[in-house]
Amino acid sequence: MNGCLDDLVARGLRAPILCIIDGNAGLRRAVGEVWPRAAVQRCCVHKLRNLERKAPKHALAEIRDDFHRIVYATSSDAARLAYAAFERTWAKRCPGVVTSLREGGDELLTFFRFPKAQWKTLRTTNVIERLHEEFRRRVKTQGSLPSEDAAEQCPHLRQRKPPSAPVRPGESALRRPGHAQVMPWSLPGRAQVRAGYR
Repeated sequence: MNGCLDDLVARGLRAPILCIIDGNAGLRRAVGEVWPRAAVQRCCVHKLRNLERKAPKHALAEIRDDFHRIVYATSSDAARLAYAAFERTWAKRCPGVVTSLREGGDELLTFFRFPKAQWKTLRTTNVIERLHEEFRRRVKTQGSLPSEDAAEQCPHLRQRKPPSAPVRPGESALRRPGHAQVMPWSLPGRAQVRAGYR
């Protein structure tokens, strides 16, 4: 996994402030080695799925509600109280669930260090996964790219806002490199802003 991150660094990527990752241990280790000062946020959606896999069916709704009390808390302190309550409630009934929650640890709560307006986007990898899914869907129809010129015509992703601005779901765009035309689009489940190139 280090090779992938080392390649990004070699291509000019500076150390990020925050890395939002799923539970892949190799990725977590690589981020720690390549960018030791970067904060790490574990994806809360992936963690909830892990908890649900370890829980009996009759307890799923209750576990889901208790987990949501942690990640949708109004502050870091409230989240830590909800975390402790989760541990107390489920330690004897579902020890595997509590072990899995503890494996995520404080990295489930890293997003609380950032402005509240960004919490929804920062607590999960789903936003970027949806972006990649949409990109794959659009590229899949291409079949093959017979030349370099054809590859350059393939839509690429870019953010409509400057990198320092908060990223909000549905605000990404597709564009052709080197051209001013932009094709706004939105994530699945959100209304289309406009279709086609300007």
